[in-house]
Amino acid sequence: MPVADIELYEALKEKVREKEAKTLLEFIESKVEKRIEDKKEVLATKEDIKNSEIATREEIKRVEVSTKEEIKNLEVRMMDEIKKLEVRIEKTKSDIIKWMFLFWLGQLASLIAILQIFFRK
Repeated sequence: MPVADIELYEALKEKVREKEAKTLLEFIESKVEKRIEDKKEVLATKEDIKNSEIATREEIKRVEVSTKEEIKNLEVRMMDEIKKLEVRIEKTKSDIIKWMFLFWLGQLASLIAILQIFFRK
């Protein structure tokens, strides 16, 4: 018996008889052991923690690898979209220049017509 158990036994023996003190002490020990057994299912052991830590590290590595792959895929898709946008911008730019040229020709033709009318009189 550990020291605490002996001290408890001695204290109980003074209050009640020896047999009842021993029975009460055994009852308390059985209750404590039962509670410990019940908690073993809920509580994690060192082995459980070690295994979960290893699993967590592996999961982190897997997530890192998949994240890097996703980032690379996104970069490729972004580059494709940027190239498409650059092509569209160049096309729009050339369309604007074409329409500006046509507008200037229209303005020049209008100006020449107005000047001819003005100088004929």
